[in-house]
Amino acid sequence: MRADARAAAGKFLGIWLLVSSFVAMGFEHSIANMFLIPLGMLNGASVSASQFLLNNLVPVTLGNIVGGGLDIPLRVMLKRQGLEDKRDYTI
Repeated sequence: MRADARAAAGKFLGIWLLVSSFVAMGFEHSIANMFLIPLGMLNGASVSASQFLLNNLVPVTLGNIVGGGLDIPLRVMLKRQGLEDKRDYTI
């Protein structure tokens, strides 16, 4: 979506919609939070920088590291051993 846009405004809108959708679905991702929470702070949200860092960014980043460090290698290992789900989901 963002790659298809030629103008900067179109690229911004594409990124905005994707990141906003990700957060609206309830997922926590450190990069998405670094974009949306400071944006909310600039628009008057009652969140201090220390609250953002200590209560959100640090735990979410650690969770992303642990999740990515365990989930991805586990899936690769299962795939190589042939234990992953073999159902065909193609349409």
